[in-house]
Amino acid sequence: MNRLVSLAGAAVTVGLLLSCGGGGGGGGGTDPAAGGGSAGNGVALQASVYAGDYVDICEPVPDSRRVDTGAALFARSVLTVGAPNGASAHVALRFDFFDNAICAGQALGTLMNNHAGNSLTLVSATTIDGRPAHRLMLQFGVPSVSYLPGPTAETVIYGSVLPLQLPSVVFTGFAYRDLWMLNNNVLYEGDYNFDALGFPTGLLATPAATRMDVAPVGPEAPCPTQTVNWTDNGRSCVGLAIPSASRASQIVQSTPNTGSTGNAAFTCTNGSWSAPSNPSCQAQAPAFTMCPVQTITWTNTSQTCSGETPVTVAGNDITVVNNLAGKDGAQRMSCRSDGTWSVWAGVTGRCEVPPPPITDPRLLAQAKNCMSCHTETDPGYTFGPTGYSFPSFQAIAAFYRNSPPAAGVLEARVKGGSVGVFGSTPMPANPQVNDAELAILIPWILSR
Repeated sequence: MNRLVSLAGAAVTVGLLLSCGGGGGGGGGTDPAAGGGSAGNGVALQASVYAGDYVDICEPVPDSRRVDTGAALFARSVLTVGAPNGASAHVALRFDFFDNAICAGQALGTLMNNHAGNSLTLVSATTIDGRPAHRLMLQFGVPSVSYLPGPTAETVIYGSVLPLQLPSVVFTGFAYRDLWMLNNNVLYEGDYNFDALGFPTGLLATPAATRMDVAPVGPEAPCPTQTVNWTDNGRSCVGLAIPSASRASQIVQSTPNTGSTGNAAFTCTNGSWSAPSNPSCQAQAPAFTMCPVQTITWTNTSQTCSGETPVTVAGNDITVVNNLAGKDGAQRMSCRSDGTWSVWAGVTGRCEVPPPPITDPRLLAQAKNCMSCHTETDPGYTFGPTGYSFPSFQAIAAFYRNSPPAAGVLEARVKGGSVGVFGSTPMPANPQVNDAELAILIPWILSR
């Protein structure tokens, strides 16, 4: 059971799980040497000798893997020789899959070949090293139909919701010839030397499998998708448990928009979901009401302005800025609890035609509050007991004429503020001065 098997009718030799002996493997049927079920020496062949369950060692499955983790697969095979009828008996083959090399823990899945045509037939008796053995024929169904159905021959789910990728040869019916001897409940198989009829001529020194009175229990059933319920503090929640292998646990979240929110832990046990543990369930918070994007128009002093609101949570106020050319204005709006917009406190916003730009540099300096701290000529201003000093435009011009490029540096310091150029007195930023206004002011200051 732990040797290479040549599949009947296949050119490929694979390390199969039930790798019983007899690489010669014919196409099945009854060998002429069977002699009507006798050993050829007058001794009746009775398959009852081998009735029972034979459990193989744990072996790797070539070209297989557990799809969700990529782990290699291992398997333990169980061969059951059923109630005999003379020299023949029905046989069933089961593979239990694991992702560890000792086949420990809960099996990931199982693959069962229990085809009605499966058979073990004793062909003849022989003596190996002074002990009785039997030549036999094993037949396992026909291709595909002998196995449980799966999505494809390469990727199947058996006994578990875990996807197991298996070599397609394990889905193929096969037959072969072998040599068996049962000694102290251990099964010895034929070696790799074959006679003219394809039977092994000797026995391997190592037992292939152990006969057991009761076969190991197969994998527990997985749990399907199922709606589950739980309560907490008198409130009910409902959620959806997703498919799971037996002994696995998961946290189930409550279904949205059911009026309750929370979660609970559920464990799959042999096909059934457990009662919830660590349940949490509370009233679902009401969804936020939102006011949509909307174009707002307002009129003040015969001038009409327009702007667009952003998406806003109910209860908040925002300012809509005019986006019409040639107008300057803003309107305060409120997002109401029903998701509609209203004018804030009923107050109409500002809307006006802006005055023409100031082009006279002296007037512009006054309008932008430059003259609050600076004079045109020396000595400038000094404020308070701390001696805060503010240079005149004349002093500024004299300094920057000796520190070119003056214009770019001075523009940056007017707009962004500076400190340390004329002592420790800081100059605040002036973001209200735009680039066009700087183009008027800076040359005028440097000409003082």
